[in-house]
Amino acid sequence: PSGQFGNDPHTKLSENMQAMVAEHMRESNAIQTRNRQRAHVLQGHWLWGLPPGYKHAGEKNNKYITRVEPAASIMAQALEDFAHGILETQEEFRRALANNPRFPKGKSGTVHKQKVKAMLQNPLYAGYLQLPSWGIPLTKAVHEPLISLETYQRIQERLSGRAKAPARKDINKDFPLRGS
Repeated sequence: PSGQFGNDPHTKLSENMQAMVAEHMRESNAIQTRNRQRAHVLQGHWLWGLPPGYKHAGEKNNKYITRVEPAASIMAQALEDFAHGILETQEEFRRALANNPRFPKGKSGTVHKQKVKAMLQNPLYAGYLQLPSWGIPLTKAVHEPLISLETYQRIQERLSGRAKAPARKDINKDFPLRGS
């Protein structure tokens, strides 16, 4: 503290006024920061953590999102396979990523089940972003997509249960437990 603290009315008034001014400045700064972040997101820039396959690049005031290979290609193929029913379940999607030695895994060395749905629902892979908590609908982003918007929408339909996966071609009477 840079000031003197005391119990007299003038000192208490001064302390309270300093505290109120500091609180006002903190709240104003928070509003200004949130407004700037919102403006950047509306312009198509994602400011926070990125999913596997992407990284932030560029200088301090000129950052952008770019692909990270081979993770980007592996993720794009897995997303396409899920959209077309080659990978029928979220667990098959997770296993396809986990079994690929070139795909980056978490600290435990695995792809966590909890992250699979978030990856499948992430519009960043289609070159879009969305922030419903801020009232920002699906907005075109400025980074290179890994999949098309149509593929992303097909994945969302599969996740919501409206689309049915095609029957597996390798099911036959010799393997009665397959698919059960």
